[in-house]
Amino acid sequence: MQPHVNALIHEFIEIACRAPAAASQQQQQQQAAIQAVAQGNFLINPTRPLYANRALQRSQRNIRVLVLHPGSTSEIECDLVVADLQDPKGYDAISYVWGPPTPTHPVTVNGTKLDIGHSLHVALTAFRLPDQPRRLWADAICIDQQNNEEKSWQVEMMADIYRHAQTVRVFLGDEGSTAPLFRFLERHVPNDSICDVEKDAARLGLQAIDLLSAYVDFSLRPWFSRVWVYQE
Repeated sequence: MQPHVNALIHEFIEIACRAPAAASQQQQQQQAAIQAVAQGNFLINPTRPLYANRALQRSQRNIRVLVLHPGSTSEIECDLVVADLQDPKGYDAISYVWGPPTPTHPVTVNGTKLDIGHSLHVALTAFRLPDQPRRLWADAICIDQQNNEEKSWQVEMMADIYRHAQTVRVFLGDEGSTAPLFRFLERHVPNDSICDVEKDAARLGLQAIDLLSAYVDFSLRPWFSRVWVYQE
């Protein structure tokens, strides 16, 4: 981490110490909010032909890749294709938090409607390109979640799947209250500038406590404590 970023974090802490009650209340609110809006992402009731017609061979150590169609609406369309880990077309792997198994959004995969959780739906929307398809790997869709044998050996391949990905795209969740922090950092970090947090926040129409709240929200994102992150 760059020195000036460390300095900003230290100043956030000093501000919190000057107003411990407010900071504590903000942290409690952030924790409660995160728990209240825990993001789900689990594929349920998949249509068996979707996977049976795109069967994987353990001996060939292949995977399914999600080809995400371009678009800008809330409707997500994509295709599953079987590919080798070293396929020259490549793929980007998504790292995210599954959350509870309650589906909330339908997506179309090879013409079949499937329900996925809020977290993956938002991630796919965020990573979708407006004018060309994008090849992605997301375990909840690319692995047949009703096939325990397939899940077992695909999980064994997980490290290789992420290692061979062209890019690992981390999805931390909805923007939430982190927007003020990134507006602030976007202004100061690229310039390697030293700043007065309270004064510069005011110039952006923000209060320093808003930045502290956003920093707490960002730091408490479930992804940072997710067990699978180390392997990915």
